[in-house]
Amino acid sequence: KLPNSTQRNYQFDRVFQPSARQEEIFGELRDIITSVADGYNVCIMAYGQTGSGKTFTMQGPSNNPGVNIRALRELLRVIKGRQRMEYKLTVSMVEIYNETIVDLISPSNGCEVLDLRNLGVTVTVVGATWEPVETEEQIQQVLARGEKNRHVASTKINSTSSRSHLVVSVNVVGRDSVSGTVNRGSLLLCDLAGSERAEVDSMKNTERFAETTHINMSLSALGQVFAALRNNQLHVPYRNSKLTQILQPCLGGDSKACLIVNVSSEPKSLHETLSTLLFGANARQITLGPAKAHVYQGRETTN
Repeated sequence: KLPNSTQRNYQFDRVFQPSARQEEIFGELRDIITSVADGYNVCIMAYGQTGSGKTFTMQGPSNNPGVNIRALRELLRVIKGRQRMEYKLTVSMVEIYNETIVDLISPSNGCEVLDLRNLGVTVTVVGATWEPVETEEQIQQVLARGEKNRHVASTKINSTSSRSHLVVSVNVVGRDSVSGTVNRGSLLLCDLAGSERAEVDSMKNTERFAETTHINMSLSALGQVFAALRNNQLHVPYRNSKLTQILQPCLGGDSKACLIVNVSSEPKSLHETLSTLLFGANARQITLGPAKAHVYQGRETTN
């Protein structure tokens, strides 16, 4: 509640206290994440101000992992329990830094710049490295390698603020050894860069100012996409940023999506918190339509 103002109410599907454990957050997401093994496309995004806990929620420390590792761990557990299915699980990891897409797990140690290919509602990151994973140890190695190459910098709020959007993509292809049907699901795990105002100090630093400008422009583009979807507009401006282009397949119709809204309880962050809550409440009004499993009859293999 702002001083001398009326109380504002926002509606969400679930609210977690600051003391909530990582397993509680993941428990809310488990069902839609495991549906990837049945051929569904799923997207999980974390949005909020710098320092509000997005990276902790999505990645977390090694001794208290977040959504990313827990999601991959759970998918491995599910697919290993399906005796008649043959699965292949592959992972890619890219960042969007100053409107440039960088492969974080490429053999060139995260220095390879990638392009997008748009084919209708299908968007492909051309040349991205895809690593097959079969064990939790392999998952941890891939994610740690990518995280080491991510752009971070010190800000007033966070000493190691992420200056890019991180997108972990997981493809799961399964073949039923009895019926021959093949399902192809995908999971996008997005740790969005912090939404923040360009402070006077950052304007003196050309690099920091450019980063903040690009971050805010891409998050604004995401807000425009959400507004168009919420209002059922015929034209949805996905092409206004690399972020919204990558997210297009997950927001364009037959997928499942979840937005985690991270806010700070600090009084000094009140205006940013209100802005974040409004963004999340507006996103909640979007109806994507019925999700559809991508199942094929003998047209694809897991190889």
